[in-house]
Amino acid sequence: MLADSNSELPKAEYQSGHERKIHCQTATRFIMSTSTVDHAESPLAMNLSVDWDALTDELFRQGVFAKLSLFDLLRARVVCKRWQEIIAQSLDAFDSHDVTKSYCPLIFKRNSLQHFWCGYDSATGTWELLPSLRNLPQVDIRPLAGNGKSLMGFKITSVPSQVVVGNPFTNEWQTIPKSTETWGEVGNVLVVDRNDGSVSFQIIAVREDATEIFHSKVEAWTKLRQRPPPGLQEVTVLSMKDKFISGTLCGNLLFCYGGDALVSFDVVAERWTEDHIRLPPHGSPKCFQMLECGGNLFVAVEDVTERTISIWGLGLCSREFLRMAEMPPQWYSVLCKKKRGGKQAQVQLKAVGHKHRMYFWRNFSHNIVEFHHLRRSWAELPPSPSDPCLRNATRDQFDPDPADDFQTFVDTGSFEP
Repeated sequence: MLADSNSELPKAEYQSGHERKIHCQTATRFIMSTSTVDHAESPLAMNLSVDWDALTDELFRQGVFAKLSLFDLLRARVVCKRWQEIIAQSLDAFDSHDVTKSYCPLIFKRNSLQHFWCGYDSATGTWELLPSLRNLPQVDIRPLAGNGKSLMGFKITSVPSQVVVGNPFTNEWQTIPKSTETWGEVGNVLVVDRNDGSVSFQIIAVREDATEIFHSKVEAWTKLRQRPPPGLQEVTVLSMKDKFISGTLCGNLLFCYGGDALVSFDVVAERWTEDHIRLPPHGSPKCFQMLECGGNLFVAVEDVTERTISIWGLGLCSREFLRMAEMPPQWYSVLCKKKRGGKQAQVQLKAVGHKHRMYFWRNFSHNIVEFHHLRRSWAELPPSPSDPCLRNATRDQFDPDPADDFQTFVDTGSFEP
């Protein structure tokens, strides 16, 4: 399903002559009124009385589609059936522009002696073993949330309220000073800025009644005077065995879950915004996941009764969520596979977006479904992704003992070396 059945989208089937002209005008008005296009730069937006029969595809491509955001192009694909080929070309341009080496999802494994990780490379369709993490102090198996740009952070389990940040490819790590507050189990988000070869970062620590930021340039924490929005205490969601405030970074905004709405923190201005974005109906936090994909914010909502997962995108101007897609039954069944011994997989839905792909799985499960947002295609990632990690590992990186009991965690993040 590409759009909700109650959507106000214009009809997609075009006819010839006068009726086709009316549909074209309606579609253009709809796109221009709901997108982020600069109307002054679009000749078609200023003159809707043009000769639509004489309108060339190239003019329409340059005048409208070349100026649309990814989110608006996806909506235009539903509306403008006449220009499907041009829209497909524009979408392909989005897919081909970013050739940065990256990994998503990430899987971490450890026992009392070893800590290693592997990542899925969508360009090759394979899992790759990544540099060893064995030189770290005793840290949590899951990394800090963030934008995954060359640095990675972990909570140090032996020292409360302290984290370590570094580059796993160069094996250089920095222990971050403890904050002035006794933070305990809070949401820490690592935001990395890579500019002209230099790398700096912030750690945004969020709890119910306060926000504190660590700046790498001054190596100090700053407590904000502004209090988080009311109701932030409802943001706690279960992950592993701990509860912490969860957030998803999209552009310069950190979105936090608040039950029936989202609130956001501007990481550049370092302040909470006035956002109070209503969410699609959902039963509980276990059936809801935020994810960033292609620079846009999406939410995945599971309906256990209907056995489906719907994907909703946030409109850039309307600040409302619109239904964009729905997981077909055959792929939803992949997420419901039973574990060995007949036990049902964990219920909690997990999801992450990277570039133009979305990945879905269950907490503590390795059955991962991929959705290519531009191609509208679904697939299952190679089964048992931890096994390739073991097979591809060299003995100096990983020498497993079959009797070892490894803890495994599939992370809702990505990493770009």
